[in-house]
Amino acid sequence: MTKFGYQLGQSIFTPADLNATQPLKNDRPYAGWLYTGLILQRRGTLGERPVLESFQLDVGIIGPDSLAEDAQKRVHEFRGLDTPKGWRNQLRDEPGLALKYQRSWLLSPARQGPRYLDLIPQAGLSVGNVETSLRGGVTARAGWNLPDDFGLTTISSLTPTQGGRSPNHAGPRWGAYVFTGAEAWAVLYTAFLDGNLFRHSERSEMRCH
Repeated sequence: MTKFGYQLGQSIFTPADLNATQPLKNDRPYAGWLYTGLILQRRGTLGERPVLESFQLDVGIIGPDSLAEDAQKRVHEFRGLDTPKGWRNQLRDEPGLALKYQRSWLLSPARQGPRYLDLIPQAGLSVGNVETSLRGGVTARAGWNLPDDFGLTTISSLTPTQGGRSPNHAGPRWGAYVFTGAEAWAVLYTAFLDGNLFRHSERSEMRCH
C-alpha cells in the first residue's frame, strides 16, 4: 500500500534568554525555517511482519525570509509576553533542503487476532543543509485492541510514523493503550546549532562541549 502526502510548516528556534540583545555562545542562535514537503509512504511486510517505509523531501528558506521573527513577536504581543530582543542575530537567508528516510517495523507476539503488546523499532536518516543526522529508536505499547499502525508522530519525529490501519484489518474499532519510547540521534550537522552552511552566521558553542 502506497500513500502520498504534503506538508507546510514553520519552525522557530531561540535561546532561552529572550531579553539578551547579544549572541549567546552557549545557547542556540535565533533561527527560522519555513518549508513545504512531499511525503511518500509504502507499507508492506517482511515475512509476516508489517513494515513502513517513509520518504520525505522538505524544501524552504532559512533566515529572515522564513518570517519567524514576525510570527513569534505577534504571538508574544497577543499573549502579553515580553518581546524577544535578539532577532537581529538570527541566521541569514539561505535555501534549505532536507531529504529524509525512515523504516519502521511492527513486532508483536500475536500475529493473528487482537494484540495486547507490541514493539515498533525505527531507524532513519536525514541529509541536507537543514540537518544531516542518523536516528534509531523503539516504541513499546501495551493495551487492549492495539491499532494496526506504527505509533504516534511527535514534533521531533524524522518523518510521519502514522502509516494508517491495514486494509485487511477487521478487528474492533476501539481500544486503549499506554506507550513509552526512546530514540538516539547522531547529528553530524544542524543549521540551528552550527549556523548557515553557505554563509557566515552566528553559531552555538554547545556543539564543542
